[in-house]
Amino acid sequence: MAAKSQLKGPDGRAALLKHLILGAEKSCKTYLNLAGYAFPGYAPESFIQAGAFQQLKGFSTTHAVLEESVISTITFADRGRKGPKKTPVRKGRYDIVVYWGGGKPRAAIEVKSPMNAMDKQKYEKDFDRLIHTVRGTVGNTIQFTSFLFLTVKKGPKMDFLNAKQAIDALVFRLIAEAGRRSDKYPIKVTSLCGRTYKAKDDCESGAWRITSITFTRKPFAANA
Repeated sequence: MAAKSQLKGPDGRAALLKHLILGAEKSCKTYLNLAGYAFPGYAPESFIQAGAFQQLKGFSTTHAVLEESVISTITFADRGRKGPKKTPVRKGRYDIVVYWGGGKPRAAIEVKSPMNAMDKQKYEKDFDRLIHTVRGTVGNTIQFTSFLFLTVKKGPKMDFLNAKQAIDALVFRLIAEAGRRSDKYPIKVTSLCGRTYKAKDDCESGAWRITSITFTRKPFAANA
């Protein structure tokens, strides 16, 4: 494990995740007001990413950065990790990276919008990258990674209660898939759900929600 002086928050993991969700929700509401739609499903992913990031900036003691290189972040967080650097899970950029007070990477967040079904093309690459990022050696400073996503369920026969249950069912299936992919590593998979919202227009039926599926390194989990 890295030196304790490098792994001081001082903001807790739960508070960070709640703020990510709150910021994404604010972006969705802003989009609804600007676009005039009943649901935020057409909101650009970058719009929701920016809202989540902006909410993190409310923590004066937590540093976060947009669009950080995957390979640079992993290398900085886990100096002892070996293996090829040019692999699919190490390509590209994280949507958001959060740092410890000592300057080392603490968390990586991927934002997905919309995530309305079990579409492997939308979650598989991000899940594998987030799991790869958080495991590593005992010296890895990454505490957790998050798959932050918007789900919209709507339709003429989809009232609010049915839509809420459909969102719950999708989240349950995604958690199960996340657990299946990470079960051979010392990783704890959890979820944190935001509020479930009705359509902005009373003439429309359905619901939407922001959810975080989180991968936490078990050495950190007890004190996170």
